[in-house]
Amino acid sequence: MWACLTAKKRWSGEIWNRRKNGEIYPQQSSISVIEGEEGIPLNYVAVFHDISQARMAEDNLFYLTHYDALTELPNRSYFLEQVHVALQNTCSDNGFVAVICLNIDRFKLINDSLGHDIGDELLRNLVHYLSVNLGEQERLGRWADDGFVLLMECADSQQHAQARAGELLKLVTEIEEIQGHHVSLAASAGVAVYQDDEINAQTLVTRADTAMHVAKSRGGGRFELFNADMAQLVQQKLDVGNQFRNAVRNGELELYYQPKVDAEQRLLLGVEALVRWNHPQKGLLSPGEFLRALEELGMEALLGDWVLRRACEQMQAWIKLGVAIPHIAVNVSPSQLEDGFVASVLGLIDDYGLSPEMIELEIVEGALERTDKVIRMLHELRAGGIALSVDDFGTGYSSLSHIKEFPVGCFKIDKSFVDGIPDDRKDMAIIRTIIALGESIDVDVLAEGVESEAQCQALRELGVRYIQGYYFAKPMPEEKLIEWVKQWSSG
Repeated sequence: MWACLTAKKRWSGEIWNRRKNGEIYPQQSSISVIEGEEGIPLNYVAVFHDISQARMAEDNLFYLTHYDALTELPNRSYFLEQVHVALQNTCSDNGFVAVICLNIDRFKLINDSLGHDIGDELLRNLVHYLSVNLGEQERLGRWADDGFVLLMECADSQQHAQARAGELLKLVTEIEEIQGHHVSLAASAGVAVYQDDEINAQTLVTRADTAMHVAKSRGGGRFELFNADMAQLVQQKLDVGNQFRNAVRNGELELYYQPKVDAEQRLLLGVEALVRWNHPQKGLLSPGEFLRALEELGMEALLGDWVLRRACEQMQAWIKLGVAIPHIAVNVSPSQLEDGFVASVLGLIDDYGLSPEMIELEIVEGALERTDKVIRMLHELRAGGIALSVDDFGTGYSSLSHIKEFPVGCFKIDKSFVDGIPDDRKDMAIIRTIIALGESIDVDVLAEGVESEAQCQALRELGVRYIQGYYFAKPMPEEKLIEWVKQWSSG
């Protein structure tokens, strides 16, 4: 400043000053020299402007554009900047830059069951828990709603990064309670290590994110180290998603129907609608060949909506043809149980001129973990005349005090318990328990996946008369179902 005043007779810039109360603040200053006849400085004229408010606003703007408001962690764009700097200043002594993507498994279920406020509090607690366990050369950022990223600026090796991912997964599981609610947390992680292969920050994080999705697709609660084959796997899933959208538009989806029967009175109870995909290159695909990919891509609701509409359309056609099928059962995914679902279902039934009892909704047991909203929704459906059943019963978690709140009319015993009977004592005991539970709360019991006469006989002796499975009929297209119904009716 003094050098500039001496040479140019004026200076302007920003300085830090101290108020009379001792507070330090920034001010914009402009100083000019007033000289005498011989060029000797007589006075200095200074104009000072307090810019503390402007600086505060600037800092706030920087924070808002670079940090996540909920967790106070660097957001996606700022974290990428930090990774870029780390790659530009790779540590010496043969260290590695590594990125770990961490994603909470089934976080949407926690949000839906306990509420978004508790979900947000859980994320804040998790961030605090992870932050106090960070190393000196580690940075944490928020990558997505339930996803976080860890930058290791100087990992010793790939093994070091993998071990750190395992530690993070263990830290997540140690959170067991939030605001008085018990939670069982797990997470999936992906690890990517920079090894002088000329990749940028975005590519490094994308690799870690890809490995995380592979870990999640393999059951979750684990981590995976990125390799070249993983990119192809993820791309294949994305291709399935794009092809499925085209399949919906191009009419490649088809419903097959599997009968549900009363084995004791030899009555047709109804049919379950099961989707098939007539793939242009791969031929006829069952749900097991594409449903998992759709779930990971968040597209199961698109499939569920198509199945429900097509089932209503088919039931309308059967009524006009005089085909005696009491009802169609349709599977409902947890992601469909959102605001507007009840109105959508009842609206479809009305549009196609159906009676509500002609449509049954099968809901997986895991969806019943969600509380107030789902309970209200299912009661509204039941009040509208829609039959409700619990699919794959016994494979999820549902306490007796909880499930009694749901207006379901049928428990469908999962095939995994039917497979072992009559020889497996444990499967027989589980089925007896489900039957007793159903009787105690006035809910019917149906066994699915029945494939042999021995299984059917054992179930009837236990008191299960409602049966679904290959023993009576495989899933079949509409024209073959009509033939089967005629044969069944004729005895």
